[in-house]
Amino acid sequence: MGSSALEAYLEHLEPLIGDRRTKRTVRGIVEGIIASGSLKCSRIVAFSPCVQGEGECL
Repeated sequence: MGSSALEAYLEHLEPLIGDRRTKRTVRGIVEGIIASGSLKCSRIVAFSPCVQGEGECL
């Protein structure tokens, strides 16, 4: 997710956030969630037969 996409997503939360410090904290939490999801996905893909060329890809 690019920075502009993240900013667009966080715009919806802006009325709930309040100050800059909380905004920075919320942004860090959202970035962490996205990063951990990406890590999980990359670990799953590493064992995918389709990616390894052993299976049929849909």
